Amino acid sequence: MVSLRIQLLGQFSVTDATEAVAGVSHARLLELLAYLLLHRNAPVSRQQLAFVFWPDSSEEQARTNLRNLWHRLRRTLPEADRLLATDELTVYWRGDASCWLDVAEFEHHLKQAAASTDDEVRHLEQAAALYGGELVARLLQRSAAGRAGSVGAGVRPRAGVRDAGAVASCSYANISSGVIRSGRGEPVACA
Repeated sequence: MVSLRIQLLGQFSVTDATEAVAGVSHARLLELLAYLLLHRNAPVSRQQLAFVFWPDSSEEQARTNLRNLWHRLRRTLPEADRLLATDELTVYWRGDASCWLDVAEFEHHLKQAAASTDDEVRHLEQAAALYGGELVARLLQRSAAGRAGSVGAGVRPRAGVRDAGAVASCSYANISSGVIRSGRGEPVACA
C-alpha cells in the first residue's frame, strides 16, 4: 500500500497517509529530496552530490555536510530505510520504493500518450491535470549570481518524451506555458 505521496509540481508537499511530513520543508532537505527523486532511476555519486550542493566548500567539508544532511533526511522521512539507500560511493532513492510521485505519474502519462494512437489526448489531459505548477527543481536552480548554498545546475527537470518521432511531445516548459502540443504540432487541451 502506498502511503507516502510526494508532489514536486507546483506546491511541494510530502504526506504520509493524510498528514504532512514535518521537517521536509527545510530548504536543504527539500533540495536533497528533490534531487534524489528527479534522479531516482540511478545512484548518484556522493562526490558529485557534495559538489553540486556545496561547490565553494572543500571536498572534505562538502562530504561532511552531505553526510549530515543525509542523516537528517533519513530521520525526517517515515520508513526511510524503505525509501533511501547508500553505499560507500553513492546515495539513491530506491527504485522499488512504494510511494506516489507526481512527476513519475506525469512522465508515465507522457510515455503512454507517445505510445498510443487512440488515447493520446486522454493521457495528455491526465498529465496536464497533474501539473500543479512549476517544477520544484526549477526553483532550486542557482543562477550565475545565485544565492550561496543553493543547488546548482545539476538539478534539471526531465523533459518527458524527447523522441522527435514520438506521437506526442511534451515538456515541463510546454506545460508551464499552458500548451501541450501533439506530435503533429497541434495544441492539445491543457488545464
